[in-house]
Amino acid sequence: MAFNKFTKFEPTYFVHLTRLTWFNGSHNDITEFKRGTFARNGFLRVLHLTHNKIEKIDASAFRGMRLLVRLYMNDNAITEVSQYKS
Repeated sequence: MAFNKFTKFEPTYFVHLTRLTWFNGSHNDITEFKRGTFARNGFLRVLHLTHNKIEKIDASAFRGMRLLVRLYMNDNAITEVSQYKS
């Protein structure tokens, strides 16, 4: 899904990809990384979101991603990470 013109990734896009281990969403026009986007992807180990326009990250966006070992988010415009509330 890299090198496209996506402006967002909805949680419904990945709901059936429960065995997904890596994802490359780099070089798009994503502006916000919302809670639950990869909530059902518990096996995700590598996530590439470089070269987007991400400005906001929900504090619980990575919740449930217990196996995530590599997160690439360089070349974005992050200005806000919301406070985590349990």
